[in-house]
Amino acid sequence: MRKINPVRLAEALEQLTQAVHEHTDWQESVLEAIVHGTPFEANEATDGAHRGCRFNRWYFDRAPAELWGTPAYAAIGVEHWRLHRLADRLLHKLATDAPIDVEEFDELIAGSVRLHGALDALRHGVAEALRSLDAATGVVDRAGMLTDLRAWRDLAARGVQKCSIVLVDLDRFKAINDAHGRTVG
Repeated sequence: MRKINPVRLAEALEQLTQAVHEHTDWQESVLEAIVHGTPFEANEATDGAHRGCRFNRWYFDRAPAELWGTPAYAAIGVEHWRLHRLADRLLHKLATDAPIDVEEFDELIAGSVRLHGALDALRHGVAEALRSLDAATGVVDRAGMLTDLRAWRDLAARGVQKCSIVLVDLDRFKAINDAHGRTVG
């Protein structure tokens, strides 16, 4: 994830935070409808309601492609779909005055906990990646580099991947940065 441009990474974190907020609002309205009988949108009780969800639109349309390959991102998609499916069933029961199944309601709560766990893991991963980048250059800082080096060393030690390390010392690099700016240097 650190290979993403830091600006894009910060935007991804901001978008993710907003998407989570919007999904939490939806979830609260569903729970209020189930527990307190407050009104809910009729389209929330349809099989395809998850497609219209603002979080779902972020997940499929606006999330940076670099997040797609992370385990937390995949888990989010599955849990989000399951959560909507359960909510659809429960809201449909409300609309038809059918009794709410306690096990389904408990599964809705458990699914919500799993979704938020996966969301927190993704947010933490993005925030950690941002913290490990040098603010001025966008290059992995020393702590991030050490983490990567340890991972590469472990892969090489297990014979999974060969690796080598190349160090370059550039003379007068500070003078280049001072004369032409960090973007050139």
